[in-house]
Amino acid sequence: MLQAFADNTPAPAVATDAAAQGGNSGIMVLVIYAAIFAVFYFMLIAPQRKRTKKEAQMRANVKVGDEIVTSGGIYGKVLQIKDDTLVIEVNADKGKLRIAKWAIQEVKQLISE
Repeated sequence: MLQAFADNTPAPAVATDAAAQGGNSGIMVLVIYAAIFAVFYFMLIAPQRKRTKKEAQMRANVKVGDEIVTSGGIYGKVLQIKDDTLVIEVNADKGKLRIAKWAIQEVKQLISE
């Protein structure tokens, strides 16, 4: 009975056909993964890089006298700029805060007094 299974030759032919198809399906899987990565890149990664670059440029162009909004929602007028910190005036009583430049969310136009 075991001899009958050993003499069966069509089984290896089917296996080689499956192996040949497996090679093509492997390439197709790689193509699909590449396409998915390209879609993610152009829909998620590239716009985020553009947004980050624009925010860095906005923070680098802050000048004394600009009104800013911090990421915590604090409005203030820039009084002093150091390397990576700012001193802002936050109210009419001339209260001052020192904040990090990365905390700037938005720069408003110059305050006209």
